[in-house]
Amino acid sequence: MSFTRGRCLALVLLLCLPGAAIADVYGLVHLRSVHPEESNLTDHTPGFGIGMARDLDQRGTEWFVEGAFFSNSYDEPSPLVMAGLSTPLATIGPVEVRVGGAIGVGRYKKLCDKLMKRYESMPDTQSILPVVSASLGLRVGKTDLRLSAIPHSKMPERRPILNISLSRRF
Repeated sequence: MSFTRGRCLALVLLLCLPGAAIADVYGLVHLRSVHPEESNLTDHTPGFGIGMARDLDQRGTEWFVEGAFFSNSYDEPSPLVMAGLSTPLATIGPVEVRVGGAIGVGRYKKLCDKLMKRYESMPDTQSILPVVSASLGLRVGKTDLRLSAIPHSKMPERRPILNISLSRRF
């Protein structure tokens, strides 16, 4: 069974719609990626998505789930579904500095093909691979600017991949 855009959208809606009445819904735009020391990957990775966040405690810790479509680092369309936590770290004037982490899955056909050639015992995952990230965000009102770091597969010799995104709560 292939992982199509329609199935990814259905999964995101299934996760978001029941909780939308008790959570903040937001739209997000994936702006770009930065691949230190990787000239064969593209930094032009635009995309869009929708997410939902809900407070867990009075300090402002939130859980979130989001789904997006973007052009991945291998210059191919890629659905992505992530869930995670974020919490306030500091407030500087009107800016709330937040830190967080997320785990999810994304479709990376070209990367998956390379991995399957390298590791013959790797099961066929239909090009779906796990994704883990840590993030630093700046929130002003209903708008967040987020810098996420995804560990490189050859860590620690390589730097993490950095993603920049912008979100706005409805």
